[in-house]
Amino acid sequence: MKNSTCCSMAASAARGSSHKAADGKAHPPSVARRRYAWAKCSLPTLILALLPKCPACFAAYVALGTGISLSVAAASVLRTLLIGACVATLGWVFASVLRSALRERVLL
Repeated sequence: MKNSTCCSMAASAARGSSHKAADGKAHPPSVARRRYAWAKCSLPTLILALLPKCPACFAAYVALGTGISLSVAAASVLRTLLIGACVATLGWVFASVLRSALRERVLL
């Protein structure tokens, strides 16, 4: 009978999380996973780069794209919320990448 502690099970689960197949051999991530990982970082960056600085221009873009007209005040609030969401998403992505890199370095 093998006595496993909670910590050793968590460590083995963390070590074994690198895309292993049923045969126990490590395989590289699929193309879809790599594209998803790339899109997680590039989409918020693209939104921040293309977002107009002027709330009136943002209201015009929303009206052209959706047919819904916004006031300049509403467009300003929506633009600020969109910037906050993009920055929070980028922070979360970079933190998760840093956390996984540190975890790999510690476990190896």
